[in-house]
Amino acid sequence: MKTSQHLQFVQPTDPVSLRALLKEVEEIFDVQVTALSTLYKVSEAAVRLTLGGANRPKQLAQVCYEYAVEGKWPVQGHDNDADWLDLSAFVRTGRIFVEHYGAAPPKMLEKVLVMGGVRASLDSDRPDIEGVPAVLEGLYSEFLTLIEIAIMAQMSEKSVRNATLPTAQDRLITSKQGTRTVVETSEALRWLSGRRSFNPTEVV
Repeated sequence: MKTSQHLQFVQPTDPVSLRALLKEVEEIFDVQVTALSTLYKVSEAAVRLTLGGANRPKQLAQVCYEYAVEGKWPVQGHDNDADWLDLSAFVRTGRIFVEHYGAAPPKMLEKVLVMGGVRASLDSDRPDIEGVPAVLEGLYSEFLTLIEIAIMAQMSEKSVRNATLPTAQDRLITSKQGTRTVVETSEALRWLSGRRSFNPTEVV
């Protein structure tokens, strides 16, 4: 089963908002500037000039957030494979800063990347959605795990697991893949669409 490399860091119930996401981008960028300034013994102003400021990663974060969290797919589709790859690289850099510079972890960015991959699986059979970035196509799966469903529903994994019980009012139907409990994407989409915290993808 293919899942995002960032999944291990994501907590399903952690809130995510665009405003806080962009603030996280700025914080990572500031640490990046300080680290490069120290490494190459140049001024922080010179590093900022070379990198071109935080506008690029903030733009990437917003594009990814609108699809992954809000479920907004532009009618012209995405021709921005590089955007998702660049954001993923930026987030991995942020995780390195956590280990070496004591920076705050990029939790929200990691969650957005995971949600983008899960949503791509949910949308993979829709004929009105074309041009999904290749980095997300690589995350396609016919099945979702309960943790992935919990992330999209903004619920605890325990709550999602309770929804799989035969006595649940709106039961989430599962199957087994070896020792793993999984859900077909069509069933996951049906169940998620009934959750207030989930936005089904719409072409805008």
